[in-house]
Amino acid sequence: MNFYSDETYGERVAGVYDEWHSEYDPLAIDALAELAQNGKALENMEKRLTQALQAIDDQRQWIYRTITTFGMFVAILVIFGVGYFIYKTAMAPYTPPQVNQIVPGPSWRKDRERRSASRAAARAAASISLALGAR
Repeated sequence: MNFYSDETYGERVAGVYDEWHSEYDPLAIDALAELAQNGKALENMEKRLTQALQAIDDQRQWIYRTITTFGMFVAILVIFGVGYFIYKTAMAPYTPPQVNQIVPGPSWRKDRERRSASRAAARAAASISLALGAR
């Protein structure tokens, strides 16, 4: 393979190249030659692609830095908020608990009245059943 180089293809195909590619339009060939700018079209395209990829990488890095900065800012705000809450709670004066609402307890009088009314009804029922049973 040492005898093969970039010029080898040109040397071997030079005799039949024009025969193989004779059906192409000469105007198209001239336009391609003009666009090629003396054979540097691929190099120019490579430069442009490299520049585009570099711009994309720079933009990606900027986005990552922006998101990281925003995340750090939010984390610092959360830390300061928790610290302030702890400080405010620790420095608050101690006060005894206050009663906000009075819950009514059981009414002993009403319960006693209910119990006595049910006893009276039970006595009345017992006396009625005795009166009916004696007949």
